[in-house]
Amino acid sequence: MNRNLFLTGVFLAIALTGFSQDCDKYLNQQTNVVNTKGVVLRVLGRTADVILGTNFSSLTNTASSQLQMLDNLQYQNCLKWQTAKSEFTKENLEAKMEQTLAEMVKLLNQSGSIPPATVKELVLSGVLDPDQARKDGIVVDPADDRIAPTPKNVDDVPVPILPVPAKWETVTFPCQAQAMSSAGVIRARGMESSMDPQIAKSIANVIALEELASKIEVTVKSTTQYFIDRTETNLNEELTKRFNRTIDVSVNQTIRGYRNTCEEYRQNNQTQKYQCFVALEINEDTVLKPLHEELKKDPELTKAVPDFTKFKDAFNEVLNFYERTGNN
Repeated sequence: MNRNLFLTGVFLAIALTGFSQDCDKYLNQQTNVVNTKGVVLRVLGRTADVILGTNFSSLTNTASSQLQMLDNLQYQNCLKWQTAKSEFTKENLEAKMEQTLAEMVKLLNQSGSIPPATVKELVLSGVLDPDQARKDGIVVDPADDRIAPTPKNVDDVPVPILPVPAKWETVTFPCQAQAMSSAGVIRARGMESSMDPQIAKSIANVIALEELASKIEVTVKSTTQYFIDRTETNLNEELTKRFNRTIDVSVNQTIRGYRNTCEEYRQNNQTQKYQCFVALEINEDTVLKPLHEELKKDPELTKAVPDFTKFKDAFNEVLNFYERTGNN
């Protein structure tokens, strides 16, 4: 059975209510075709009129590479979600996966794979930019979908008004500014509440460390997988396990070099509980250099893993996107 057709059938049976399903890719590496319908369905949560598959040849070279990186990032985030221990990390990964899908839809829209009616749905869902849609000749007016037109020549006919979507406000938490990675530095944040401030701090540190390790693991695996996919290297089951084990061990060994950059507390006047926020950071080269050296030792992986400069540049490209999505 065609893999894309099979995946589409699976996606039709699953609403956008979580990521507990199998972490399968939307990209068919053999045919260089992305499952357009599956991606859009995950975003809208319902069936949409979309072309089944989009070939990368219909995209620019830059868009094609970005889409493949996003696909790998989505896959690694989903795998990490399945093993995440804290709800904080799971919620963070879910937000990132939803945003990754939205970014994939934007790139797919460039290829003309999404019909105008579905583009309008995506605009009203907040996924696509309405101004860009109007430039493309697609009429998009949210009012049309909220207020039914008044019938002509009919008196006293009530006009149904659908509820206006709730507005969300951005909230800045303590230590949030210190949780965003920047050039040469990888950062993460954690928070926890307890009647004992020391317990709140200890658990917040554990959560932040888990997020820091998760951020590095997901980004490295996504980056490396991208290079592997572009070579003739075929990761069999044993090589895949060795590849993942190398990354996990290296990250666990080097993550010890982190430092605390922020520690703030709030107390609830009613419950008397303390809420502790912490932010951690680690030098990028401290993690990437030994990890890159370990990967290059493997005779199979060395064919796919590039020199350190190119590896680091690709890592930062994926990490920058990772930082722009979800809640840190």
